[in-house]
Amino acid sequence: MRKKRLVAALLIAVLSLQNSAALAASISVCSNNAQTAETISLNERKTYAFRYYSYETDDGYEHIDESEHYYKFVPSVTDYYDVNVENFIEGNTSIEVYDSSGKELDYGNWNQFTNVCKTNGTKLIAGNTYYVRIYTYIETDEIRPMYTTVVKHTHSYVLEDSEAASCVREGYQYYYCTKCGYSYTATIPKTAHVWNTKYTVDKEATCTTAGKKSIYCSNEDNGCEAVKTTVTIPATGHNYKLDVIWKADQYENGGELYFCNRCGKEKTVTISRPKTIIFSKSSFVYNNKVRKPTVTVKDAKGNKIASSNYTVSYAKGCKNVGAYKVTVKFKGKKYTGSLSKTFTIVPKATTLKSVTAAKKGFTAKWVKQTTQTTGYQIQYATNSKFTSGAKIVTVSKNKTVSVRVSKLAAKKKYYVRVRAYKTVSGKKYYSAWSKTKTITTKK
Repeated sequence: MRKKRLVAALLIAVLSLQNSAALAASISVCSNNAQTAETISLNERKTYAFRYYSYETDDGYEHIDESEHYYKFVPSVTDYYDVNVENFIEGNTSIEVYDSSGKELDYGNWNQFTNVCKTNGTKLIAGNTYYVRIYTYIETDEIRPMYTTVVKHTHSYVLEDSEAASCVREGYQYYYCTKCGYSYTATIPKTAHVWNTKYTVDKEATCTTAGKKSIYCSNEDNGCEAVKTTVTIPATGHNYKLDVIWKADQYENGGELYFCNRCGKEKTVTISRPKTIIFSKSSFVYNNKVRKPTVTVKDAKGNKIASSNYTVSYAKGCKNVGAYKVTVKFKGKKYTGSLSKTFTIVPKATTLKSVTAAKKGFTAKWVKQTTQTTGYQIQYATNSKFTSGAKIVTVSKNKTVSVRVSKLAAKKKYYVRVRAYKTVSGKKYYSAWSKTKTITTKK
């Protein structure tokens, strides 16, 4: 018993019949019976009785086979079509479809032994002639009617398999016709990237080298490596922390040892030793009030040391004429030890009242200055700047207000000035010089 089958084929690009000679040639390719093929119209139900019989001869049995029948079909519309056969002989019936050149079309699809349809997208072309061959084997002496109909095929698709599209790959939907087995795959285009809202650090920045970070597609778990934006992360720079410190004093520098808590790099910073006390004024004129200068301290490099690193103390008094010691004592984490410096308070200046010429000399008079004054000095010279050849006459009593200078050159011009002084603990402290007066000696 042969396996039942139904061969189906949709027809592609068939040639129209141009004349009877061409028709005869094409029919002969199929079968002589095709020349008398019975016309079948769309949706028309045709009946043909197939029969098989045999009779005995001297050599055995002679078989008469009338199992082949042809239909001729001309579609009016280009479309897919089914050839339906009813009451077929199971396992011994097939359907073949030819175009007008005699070429068998590849239907290639079985469907419950009742339908055939085109499976690869080729349609029957309107106006062309197609031949349907019904072929069967009947193993008993019987007449068997078969009913043939050509109908338009309507696919009944179901979604059998699918895969969603992503930004990495296309998706697809696989559809299958439950009537004929025809299937097709619909491609789903790739989707757009969906970008993350936060940066991913690709390379960490270090103390000395820059890093980078990027905005990636959120589908990176599925293999997408698309990058929207990449930016540079600046180098962080060293983050030094103080580890060890040794103090500077007036004799030696100190230092600070730092290390970076990111990379461990060390650096040493020198603490320059305190060196100089600078006064706002180093000398004051006596005015019967306490006089004190403000203090600035600089290190050996000339940089100012913040006042938070030291205290300032002054000697007692700081009112009368004399020298006063200022002591700077260092404190805190960076400095130790001390520096000292003195400032002075000097007598108030006196005024040169007059200079009178005399024979080879002159007489000078000034204003008496008795408060915080021990005596006076009178200076004279032949030049206004009192450089070379200047002479000084000292008056040791503060009540004396004039002096006679003699043994000078006759008719010589002299410049004269005066100042007060006070002796404290054996040291003289001088006021500023008075204004200069000039005199020419007599002959």
